Amino acid sequence: MEGAKEQIFYAFPLWHIGFVVKEIEETMKNLYRLGIKPWTLWTFEPPTLKDAMVHGRKVRHGFKAAIAPLGNTAIELLSPLYGESVYAEHLEKKGEGFHHIAFSCTTEEQLKDFLKGLKNNGGEIIQSGKLGDTALYFYVDVKNAGLIVELFTGQAPTPEKKFP
Repeated sequence: MEGAKEQIFYAFPLWHIGFVVKEIEETMKNLYRLGIKPWTLWTFEPPTLKDAMVHGRKVRHGFKAAIAPLGNTAIELLSPLYGESVYAEHLEKKGEGFHHIAFSCTTEEQLKDFLKGLKNNGGEIIQSGKLGDTALYFYVDVKNAGLIVELFTGQAPTPEKKFP
């Protein structure tokens, strides 16, 4: 059983490290001054954000996201706009800061296998949704590890802008 737990994470590439922030563009510009660039930005809300679920309930919410390369991975900034989300919860309970690590899955089947492995090891889906017509994401709280894991597959919609 112990070997199975280790296999879950080794099978998938780390995509990014996610942080929740209040002001995404201000944080992005501050990180740009430190050399983290270029940034790609999106605003996700209905109708682009579909089938949004938080703690097993269908919700309507919006958020901003920005991603920039960082070494062999990337850094993601997330900022809630409105509605119930794990980002808003994080800001309320913990303030700004580290939120999750994300893994990119090549196919939906791989995502489902990874998700099953996390759930079999104490993970609970706390948020999920669809971005555009092809991208799926799930946030899984792996309580016994004190970690939130994002699983992602598909192609994100076209970004609204890039910086610089």
